[in-house]
Formats: sequence, structure tokens, C-alpha cells
Amino acid sequence: MMDDKARAHPLSMTLPPWTYLALYWAVIVMFWSMASVTLEAGPAGWATGGAYLAGVLLVQVLFVFGAGATDLCDPIPSSRLWIPVLVASFILGLEAGGLFLAIDEAAWAYTGYTHQWSAWAALATLCACFLVVWMVSGLVLWRWVRRLPRMRALFRLALAILICSSGTMVVAIACLEYATSRPGPAWRAGQGPAIAVNIGFTASILGVGLIAWLKCFSSRYERQKAPACAKCGYDLRGSIPAGSTTCPECGAAIPEAMRRGPAESGA
Repeated sequence: MMDDKARAHPLSMTLPPWTYLALYWAVIVMFWSMASVTLEAGPAGWATGGAYLAGVLLVQVLFVFGAGATDLCDPIPSSRLWIPVLVASFILGLEAGGLFLAIDEAAWAYTGYTHQWSAWAALATLCACFLVVWMVSGLVLWRWVRRLPRMRALFRLALAILICSSGTMVVAIACLEYATSRPGPAWRAGQGPAIAVNIGFTASILGVGLIAWLKCFSSRYERQKAPACAKCGYDLRGSIPAGSTTCPECGAAIPEAMRRGPAESGA
């Protein structure tokens, strides 16, 4: 027979939140190792792959912990909100640059590789495309998440990265198929779209990883959103005396976010 505690928590046998993050990294490392072995990568190839994974991990840690991981129901302070917004908008800017390269080469293939920009004009347009999207998307994302609770704001930014990266890969793959199917110089065919595919793929890995990271904080977010004592699980809704800072059941300290009213916490 189940005891009262098990009956009160029907999801107590589900996987711990950190399992999703561990599974994500296990799959990433497995595919990286298989690709390195299949391509017979030497020490330099293994080092490059390791640096790539380290960079992905660094960006994820900067995104999640740069905004802070406490008081998940409170909006992110402006002094820290710029960190995840900057990361997300920078990635979107890179995706825009990759799309420019892919579409430019597809258009060049359409003309039979007869009309081409000068190198300086192409570089200037590429940089302008990246900078405009970086700044505009940064402003849009800032206004989109600045009043949301920390957890929801980070999830929205991660979702924006994932959705845009998926769109980038679809367009880039289409451009790659078209550019390589047209007659033209073998040394150039598919280079621009291939770069865009790599950018979109990396951004997708980042987006999925960010959601896995946020999953690790889901249980804490639910406890703060529906106030319950972190130690004994006692439901604190309507049971916190004015000025009290401890749980009336076990005496554990109550976080400040739980002591506020629902309207103030969700502002």
C-alpha cells in the first residue's frame, strides 16, 4: 500500500530534471565521437571537436547563469537581462549572415555564375545584415521578455533560437541542393549554403541544450510559482502569517519570492 507521501506526489517516480541535460550531452558526445572515428580525425580533429563542444557549453552556461538562477518567478533585473538577450540576438545575427550567404549563392547559381558581387560589396552587405539583425532582434527580444518571470523569459529566448535555427537550416538546405545542382565552378558550389547549414545546426544544438538546462530548474520554478515549502512540501498558499519568514509546518526559511503576493510575484 502506498503511504501518504507517495499518494500526495503521484509524479515522484518520474526522471529527475537533470536527467534530460545528462541525456542531451551524452547524445552530443556520442555523435561527436562517432563522427570523429568515422572521418578518421587525427589529434587536431579531436581537439577541434573538443573546442567546439566546450564553446557550446560555455554559451549555454553564460545564457542560463548570466541571468541568475534564483527567484525564478521574478523578472530578470535589467543589469542582467542584457546577457541572455545579447547571446540570443548574436546567434540570430549569425543565422541572418548565414542565410545571406546561402541565398546569395543560390541567386548566383540561378544566373549561371555569370554575375557576381565584388568581394568588398559582398563583405559589407554580410556585415550590415549581421549587425542590423543583431541590434533589431536584441531590441525586440528585450521588450518581449523584460517583464516576464525569469524562467519564462529564458524559455522564450531559447525557443526563439531553436525556431529560427530550424528555419535557417530549411532555407540553407534548399539553397544547397539548388546551388549544387546547377553547372558551375566546383570549387565554389555549395560553400555559402554549407556555412548556413553549419550555423543553423549549431544554433539548434544550443537551443535544445538551453531548454534541457532550463528543465533542471523546472521543479524549483513550480515550487516558487505554487508556494510550497522546499523542505517538507507544505502548501503555503494563504497560510503565511504577515511578517513570517518561516514555514508554519517545519520552520524552514521561506524564499522572498514566495512571501510576496501573486500579483507582485508575476509582475
